[in-house]
Amino acid sequence: MIFYIAGFGFHFYGISKEFSSEFLFQDSDYIGMDEVIREIFRGNGFHSAYYSESGKGSYLSHHFAPSLVFYIPFVSLFPDRWGYAIGCYTYTVLGIVGWGFLLLGESEKKGNPHKQTVFWILWIALLNQLYIYRLGTSYHFEVLVLPFSSLFFYFYISLKDEKERSLRKWFGLLFSLGLFLSVKEDIAVYVGIFSFVSWLYEIYLTKKNSLYKGIRFRSLPFVILILSVSYFIYSFLIFPYWIEGSSTPSWTNELSRDYAAYYKKVEGLNKSFRIFLEIAISGGLGIITVLPEAIVWMLIYITHIISSRPWHHEVYSYYSYTLLPFVLFSGVLWIGKKKEIPYWGMFLILGLIFYKNSLDGNYPMNLNKQNIKTEAEIQRREIKNKIGKELEEAKNMIRNDGIVYSQYNLSFYAPKDIPVRPVRLFETECLLKSDLDDSAGKSVSVSFCYVMMAPGFTDEAFHPKQEFLETEILLREKKAKSIYQGSFVELWKLSF
Repeated sequence: MIFYIAGFGFHFYGISKEFSSEFLFQDSDYIGMDEVIREIFRGNGFHSAYYSESGKGSYLSHHFAPSLVFYIPFVSLFPDRWGYAIGCYTYTVLGIVGWGFLLLGESEKKGNPHKQTVFWILWIALLNQLYIYRLGTSYHFEVLVLPFSSLFFYFYISLKDEKERSLRKWFGLLFSLGLFLSVKEDIAVYVGIFSFVSWLYEIYLTKKNSLYKGIRFRSLPFVILILSVSYFIYSFLIFPYWIEGSSTPSWTNELSRDYAAYYKKVEGLNKSFRIFLEIAISGGLGIITVLPEAIVWMLIYITHIISSRPWHHEVYSYYSYTLLPFVLFSGVLWIGKKKEIPYWGMFLILGLIFYKNSLDGNYPMNLNKQNIKTEAEIQRREIKNKIGKELEEAKNMIRNDGIVYSQYNLSFYAPKDIPVRPVRLFETECLLKSDLDDSAGKSVSVSFCYVMMAPGFTDEAFHPKQEFLETEILLREKKAKSIYQGSFVELWKLSF
């Protein structure tokens, strides 16, 4: 495990450096989430300039994710804007350690884990879990589901195993459930599905004649069901009305929202069935035999099948956070089954895991797969190196008593102690000083507005060069001062 953590850390460092040099830490989503965390640290609550048209909204109305506070130590302690990435790595590792601890604990109940084929299947599957890798390298805060869910299921298993349930274990369960639910509002839906199915299965096992007779306050799944439903109602219905005064887009509408033509299209049921098999294999294959937990993650996967969001539909990038806790928990319970499988079965399953992983071109991620050979590729690399150097020079000219309005792919290079906002808000905010308010409506005291752009370095499909040239014209009209002018990067300063 130690070698794995060190190896993954070295790999994570490499791809993070590559992401930054390729300008892939952009406003959506790295900087957007990084700035929310920094706003919390600055005392401005969950203010977000990136997830609302006005630039004044709260991130909690976009996603109810109070768990973002757990990233504050990282963004405050580490230099530049690397803290958020380091936090994602840390929580990925903590999650793997937590689930490894659960696997080991359950296997020891059966005796020596070193002699158990199921344990070794699940242990190797955990360390080579494709969906954990996708989640951890997505640089999304949802990676928190890994450590928080492992803690929740630890107390869940402990209470299920105890005949006399101690108050300490109940407190641990409620506390860890709160952490788990705090990651994002839709976690309550998945926990609700888990607890509802488990509750029905509990009723079935105890041969109750009606659902009403199965309702007992000390029924563990029923308590979790009530709490998760209550949390979802508050976070999805009550809180948005309270903070915004109006409704927000519904969760189901988001899953069925239409996407522009240049996005990858959602494929049919054949692809969905293949993904289902990939999920089952990634968890060790035997997880499909564990009831009722297998039913839980299958039901959750249906939300991916019906989704028109390409990455969500294919469980790609960070969207595996919905399934992973329940897939991993099914594996933990698989160990508890008395039957072992023969060695040939173990090697067959492990072979399927490695074969499936090998089919993914981004496992492991390597942004330098092709050697730079053509003159055009060499020129593009030189341009990016030049822009990186210019951004470092421009950053040194920014004081901490203003706001930086940055081009979408340059924000990572802005100083970490100064608020960063998208260029599109410059005209509506900086030129109308009364609009420089935080989410609570309090005036933000700033002396300067900085605008950092590189109009010649943009993706025309998403952000046409003309947008930044128009901003440049506006800056000249308002007598803004050009304090840095490189071959690509330009930095403007407007004093109040």
